[in-house]
Amino acid sequence: MMRAIFLFLLTTLFCAWFHTALFAQNPGQTAPLDAASARQLIAESMTLYDSGQVELSIERAELAYRFFHKTAGSNPSDLANAAYQSGRALYKKPEYGQAIPRFEEAGKVLEALHPSGSVRSADAVHYVSRCLYWLDRPDAALQVCLRAYEMRQNHQPLNPCDLAESLRMIGNIYLELGKYLNGIKYYEEALPLEKACSGEEGEGVADILGNMGYAWNLQGNFQKSIAIQEQTLTIRQKLLPPDHLDLAYSYHTLGFVYKSLLKYQESLQYFEKALEIRRKKLGNAHLDIANTYSEMGRAQLGLGEYQQARISFEKSNDVMIQIKDTNSIAYGYVCADMGQVNFGLKNYPESIKWHEKTVAFRRKVSKNFNSPLASALVQLATARLANNDFEAALADLLEAKLIWETLFGTQTKAASKAYAGLANTYRKWYLKTGQDNLLEKARYNYRLAEKSVEESMRAETYSDAQKKVQAEAVSVFEKAIGAEILFLKAHNNDPAALQKAWQLSEAMHSYLLFSSTQEANARHFAGIPDEELSRDSVIRAQITVLEKKRRSLIERQGLNLTDSLVLAASVQISAKKEESQQLLALFEKRYPDYFRLKYQLETSSLEKTQRLLSPQQTLLEYFTGDSSIFVFLVQHQGSQVIEIPRDFPLNNWVQSFREGISGYHAAAAEQKTSPHYQKTVRQYADAAQKLYEKLLAPLAGSLTTEIIIVPGDGLSNLPFEALLSATPKDLTNFNTYPFLLRSHTVQYAYSATMLHQMTDRQHPQATAGGLLAFAPFFEEDTSSLALRLDRDGAIRLGLSALPFSGEEVIRAKKRFEGQSAVLTGKMASKQKFLELAAKYKVLHLATHGKANHLAGDFSYLAFAPQDENSENSLLSVGDLYNLPLNADLVLLSACETGIGEQQRGEGVVSLARAFAYAGAKSIVASLWSVNDKSTMQLMDSFYAGIKSGKQKNMALANAKLQYLEKNPGQASHPFFWAAFVAVGDMAPIKN
Repeated sequence: MMRAIFLFLLTTLFCAWFHTALFAQNPGQTAPLDAASARQLIAESMTLYDSGQVELSIERAELAYRFFHKTAGSNPSDLANAAYQSGRALYKKPEYGQAIPRFEEAGKVLEALHPSGSVRSADAVHYVSRCLYWLDRPDAALQVCLRAYEMRQNHQPLNPCDLAESLRMIGNIYLELGKYLNGIKYYEEALPLEKACSGEEGEGVADILGNMGYAWNLQGNFQKSIAIQEQTLTIRQKLLPPDHLDLAYSYHTLGFVYKSLLKYQESLQYFEKALEIRRKKLGNAHLDIANTYSEMGRAQLGLGEYQQARISFEKSNDVMIQIKDTNSIAYGYVCADMGQVNFGLKNYPESIKWHEKTVAFRRKVSKNFNSPLASALVQLATARLANNDFEAALADLLEAKLIWETLFGTQTKAASKAYAGLANTYRKWYLKTGQDNLLEKARYNYRLAEKSVEESMRAETYSDAQKKVQAEAVSVFEKAIGAEILFLKAHNNDPAALQKAWQLSEAMHSYLLFSSTQEANARHFAGIPDEELSRDSVIRAQITVLEKKRRSLIERQGLNLTDSLVLAASVQISAKKEESQQLLALFEKRYPDYFRLKYQLETSSLEKTQRLLSPQQTLLEYFTGDSSIFVFLVQHQGSQVIEIPRDFPLNNWVQSFREGISGYHAAAAEQKTSPHYQKTVRQYADAAQKLYEKLLAPLAGSLTTEIIIVPGDGLSNLPFEALLSATPKDLTNFNTYPFLLRSHTVQYAYSATMLHQMTDRQHPQATAGGLLAFAPFFEEDTSSLALRLDRDGAIRLGLSALPFSGEEVIRAKKRFEGQSAVLTGKMASKQKFLELAAKYKVLHLATHGKANHLAGDFSYLAFAPQDENSENSLLSVGDLYNLPLNADLVLLSACETGIGEQQRGEGVVSLARAFAYAGAKSIVASLWSVNDKSTMQLMDSFYAGIKSGKQKNMALANAKLQYLEKNPGQASHPFFWAAFVAVGDMAPIKN
């Protein structure tokens, strides 16, 4: 170490002496040089360049360059070397504009000297392309980089490192031009060359993978992007120290992908990790710091945290000003961010100002069409429209439409943004002027937007990407439905407009779940060989196991997404998902019936839905938008649609309703005070009446005795039968409460299309019997339990004993006599359920359940543990996706089986919905943590009704009414009876 320091000091002293000697003869003027001295200056410049002394490196190289440039008879190779080294030093400063002529001159001289090609001349041309790229001239950079690549290909022997570098750069330029698939193509060509150059897990490989993953994200294949980015991060965690900047880049890009998937909380975890490293290594004044603040702000925008987002964007803006980088494309992104946050804060003039700056930056980058310019124009138009500047908004949108149609064609997700923007503009303009032609133009463009969204949904092969498309489509479909309703009002209730509005609502409700069940059906009825289906099932099961493992690492061990153990599990999951995707693609190619069955996703028409209903039934389908709730009232003899302004805090009222019902009864013993009870009762009654007034009162005069509810976003956790049609006469006496249950029988459906499918399902005859019941947390000897547990107050929460669950399933067995099988205690295992479930007509699970509101696929039912690992006893939503059932009824007598992760545009990912996916014709599920004793009483009455031949919805409603009759006083609180809801086909069960 001391020797190295000594040599460095000696070199520095020599350079200083030599430099002084050169200028000593003529102070203030350039000392006369000879060729040898100039070559020495080039060598010094290279040494200074390597040690990071860029200014001194430039000075030495420029002195040498001027000497060789002006001296007649100089060796051309000396001039080329001086120009090349000067260009390198200027590039590193960075002074890209000054570096270009140096590299160009070096390249020309070297090409003249070596007509057959040289490594250095190709390098010089490559450097020119990099300079042009950083000067925001991607079109010119592409042409030069393609030339450099051709030069490197012609040179023998081929250098894989140089070829990989060119291919990677070409990929980067295509990304900047918005041509993502072109970029991916070049990255894929670069990858094997880089592996040959730096090894299977070298830093260069990680760099290319990182860029490729970023490109797949921009292309919209988020699952593939995550898989590649996780692979990149794994390599870098092995190679690099934990605070290395390349790791920060990986964290940043993973955050970017999760943000693209609308998973904003997860994305913020990655961005915060990236910011921590970048601030430590770069300080506060750096472009990468500004970029991370910007991405954090965009995630906060997605969460609706506008003030916090503004703080993040302002920090980004401050950094850009501090580093004097307000004339680059990077600052254009900052301008777009400021425009977006001001739009969210309803400061439209300020939003327009910032978006105009963004458009100006995009036009400066390229005079040719490019997708980022089109996106910027749409954002500007949206702000102009909010400011009622219709003509300017229209001009921006028409330009964006032309760009996207030219680049990608008409049926693309990108084009749908322009169509939707045009439709919104015409619609709002119509509302101001009343001109019919504007409304027609709005309807026409909404239909173009819808078609593009539908094509995008069909094109997406990964469920995460499908969910993102559907979530983003909600606002488009809301306004499209609104336009049809405007047409209805102006044209005498035109039935075609009503049908169109219904089709939009039904498509949003039914697409993802219906397509999932269609895909499941297609696997079994398309002639695919059993061994291939078995392989598919094994892969799906492996994915579920791995996802459980990852979730356990996060939830039980407290690890975060960036931990190496979590990351290792993530990489395995991504690899299995890719394997599964390739297998499904093979099915589509080899088996035409699979493709046909999978994509036959026609939604039920109004007429078909009306034929499904009896004269006593009314179907209410709620479409929840941002500013309106549309309610489609469908009956056997006719249909109508009602628009309810969303001028009230829907989510807050539903939350208040649920807290009012369960807040007291699910509380700890020390919190169960009389004031707390009274407070929650008032809270429930107030919210229940408010929700009735908004959601049902406008329709009350048209309702029949039986109601089928298709809930919209935000309503899936709401039991409508517990709504109140008026203020109770006595808050302390539930006998005076006007529950909807007293006047109407209520059932539920995920969509009218799914109701048709569940009703029409034909199951083979059960091979074992009628009822299969499980009560894993019931012990035969309950005397000791009674001593330490308040049986009447037992809640099905945690994994405690459930003393009434045994009596519940035993009573059920008596109702079905010899056709039933009951497993309790340790016999009631998950393995037994998976082994027997497909053989029975009715499945009854009296156990513990738990909803996962952040990751719905990890909601679970608990079975009897068979070993020390209790994880093996949990049946998750993910497990059910792999289980084919033949059940007419699944009764989930457990907590929270009908609730779970809320997903915009898709509803709730719950255990109940998973059973529908698995093939159940109907499900009875719970919406909160239920009481053990009251559940037993309800289920017994329910089975009595089923046994007597009643419809399932009637049997459940009667069971609730009987419970109210037999349990007056506080025991008739809705907490004890309103949790259970019936979903799907309500036909009687045939014995």
